[in-house]
Amino acid sequence: MSRKEFATALIALLAGLFLVGTMASDLTAASAPRPLPKLATIATTSPGSTLAIFASGIAKVVGDRTEMSPRVQNFSSYVTYIPMLDSGDLEMGVTVSTEGLYAWKGLEPYKKNRNIRLLMAGPDLLTAYLTTKASGIRTVRDLKGKRVSLVVTLATMKLWGEAQLKAAGLD
Repeated sequence: MSRKEFATALIALLAGLFLVGTMASDLTAASAPRPLPKLATIATTSPGSTLAIFASGIAKVVGDRTEMSPRVQNFSSYVTYIPMLDSGDLEMGVTVSTEGLYAWKGLEPYKKNRNIRLLMAGPDLLTAYLTTKASGIRTVRDLKGKRVSLVVTLATMKLWGEAQLKAAGLD
């Protein structure tokens, strides 16, 4: 299978998962299935981000293969649109798995969002720490005694960053 065929199959699978998610009711036996919405909003992060590109691919396949008209809506943060998804103002949101877990459990900065459902867990996002070549810093441990600033846009990134620094013996 070529990369293009694999990518097409993956997008079709995700579109199918999206359709299942939009058609699903409250998971109770008494609930009647809802018809597909004519317009479906897919929330994602800033334009050009990996998740925004992913959301655009889902929207393209769903739009081409169903009678729905999906549109991608960009937001500055998951914290902005996950509560909107929980309240029913959005049909779908693309996020990283750990942010979804934080939202479900109500961990900071979220309140409990119990109306959201996981359709698919994707790969973890990798993080990178950068420094200049002239800094002499080769490992995280080399940061000891230096001023370090963690600028994070995700609650989980703050947790991971602090954990990595602590694992290197830095507080």
